[in-house]
Amino acid sequence: MARGNPVLLRRLVGNLIENAILYMPAGGSVAVRTACDGADCVLTVQDTGRGMTPEELAHVFERFYRAEGAGEAGAKGSGLGLSICRRIAELHGGSIAVESRPGKGSTFTARLPSRPS
Repeated sequence: MARGNPVLLRRLVGNLIENAILYMPAGGSVAVRTACDGADCVLTVQDTGRGMTPEELAHVFERFYRAEGAGEAGAKGSGLGLSICRRIAELHGGSIAVESRPGKGSTFTARLPSRPS
């Protein structure tokens, strides 16, 4: 179990899952996994959506950033969700990263310190 503010941690998880669903074409899938890795709790949200270019990846956690074609995918939003996720992870002493390839989907990985046993 991760330690931290449950409201903020729910928001982190919810934002990642919501984004994966919003950018998902019909017939796509989203996988959510949790694991322990040493002293960290690891949350992975993987989708089979449109993926992102290296240029988009460079900005994805910036405030108000929306990827090219986000509106075409039917996704509406302010471009704050992923920057909020990054801030929540950092406030908890953790981190968030993304791997993505155009046409192959994206994988977001949040690492948060675990609760001491």
